[in-house]
Amino acid sequence: MDECRSSTLDDVMRAVTMENIPFDFGAFLDMSPEGLHLLKGLLQRDPAKRITAKEAINHPWFKLHAAYEETSKENGLQVQTWKLRLCI
Repeated sequence: MDECRSSTLDDVMRAVTMENIPFDFGAFLDMSPEGLHLLKGLLQRDPAKRITAKEAINHPWFKLHAAYEETSKENGLQVQTWKLRLCI
């Protein structure tokens, strides 16, 4: 496993900003197709391709795993509260 570790902060920054994120190991293998699609959309480096907050909240994963609670105003902004239904 040591060969996967970066030795400097520059190595870490390069890995985070330039290398592909592998989604074919560990916890990713247990994710639902909807969850993986949402995560990939949120982690898209290209802002033009990245899903927006509105698209994320309307993603099928939220429809399956979250329930809308309420809308309120805080500091002049509309805030929506959601409750997640997670199976562990």
